[in-house]
Parts: sequence; C-alpha cells; structure tokens
Amino acid sequence: MRETDWLGTPLTDFSSRVEKREDGTYVHRSSPPGRDEADRFVASLSYGMEHIYAKLLIAPEDVARYETKGEVPVVRDGRRTYEGLEDLTLEDLPAVLDAFMVLEEEYIQGRHVGGRGSVQSRGA
Repeated sequence: MRETDWLGTPLTDFSSRVEKREDGTYVHRSSPPGRDEADRFVASLSYGMEHIYAKLLIAPEDVARYETKGEVPVVRDGRRTYEGLEDLTLEDLPAVLDAFMVLEEEYIQGRHVGGRGSVQSRGA
C-alpha cells in the first residue's frame, strides 16, 4: 500500500484531464497515475470544488482574483481571505465549505438584484 498525505496534498493534484497528442488523438491522463478508489474520490472533490467556485464567484474582486491570480475566497475564523485554488487541501475543506455558504448567499442576492453572471457563465 502506498502512503499518501491525504490532508496535506493539494486537491488539484488528484485530477484528470484529456490531452491532445501530437498525432491529433486524445488520451485521458490521471494524476496520480495508477489511481485507486480513494484517489478517485478525492479527485471528485477537487472537480466539485472547482465547479462550485466557478459557478458562485460573482463579486468583481473575487472574479478578478480568480482569473488573474488563481485565488479563491475561503473563510477562516469567520474572516474571508483568499488562497490559491491549487494550494487547497483536504485540511482546508471546512474553510472552503464556509466560503461556499457565503458565496451562495451572495450568488442568490446577486441574481435578484442585477442578474450578475458567474465566472462559469463567462466561459471559465
């Protein structure tokens, strides 16, 4: 059994993507290679986290930080701060979930006030 630092490994390290080869064909790449069910579970969390952030970011400052620096809001000790999406780990999950609660409220209010779109609706 291989050892994995589940709490300290960035969630984005557990990902998959489709890459185009030089010959024009496509191949599905997983990271880490040789994934097992545990890796796939963490990869699904990573994908879900990225998807939810892309959907819920509507505040201009949040969108700008996401698009230029790759930073997303997290809530730690009741305070909103920004951290690199690619640096977030399972240990950060409570701060991410708290941020989702705040962002969802902002998203709901934004839809009723001005219909501002999310990062996702702008093509991210």
